[in-house]
Amino acid sequence: MKAIFFSFLFFTVAGLSFAVVSYSASDPIGKAAIGTQFRLIGFKVGICRDACISNWLTQYHGEAPGHQVMIVFVAFGIENPESFKEIVGGLPLESKSKILDRIAFAATDSGMEHEFTNTFSFAPKDLANKF
Repeated sequence: MKAIFFSFLFFTVAGLSFAVVSYSASDPIGKAAIGTQFRLIGFKVGICRDACISNWLTQYHGEAPGHQVMIVFVAFGIENPESFKEIVGGLPLESKSKILDRIAFAATDSGMEHEFTNTFSFAPKDLANKF
């Protein structure tokens, strides 16, 4: 059990160190992707909840970096559908429609529409009707 813990700790520290180095050398699109991945990992482990993740998704990152945020979020949703539903369900009402449109566009534009439809049993264009 101790060996598993230390292995997990080592790979976590090594992964975070690599991410920090990658983040500092990335362009704005890469930084948006890495920032989104960090927050989604934080959501999964309980560090970044509710306002943390919804603020990140609703924040303006720029046109291309903002689209990258949504692409990473869609990919996360396909792999973690229950977490995706929880995050989308917790988005602020005043910005929910706009965010759902951006998510649907990212799923379609990035070529993940088929995987999205298979995972959620509805097409990205129907996202607003489901949430």
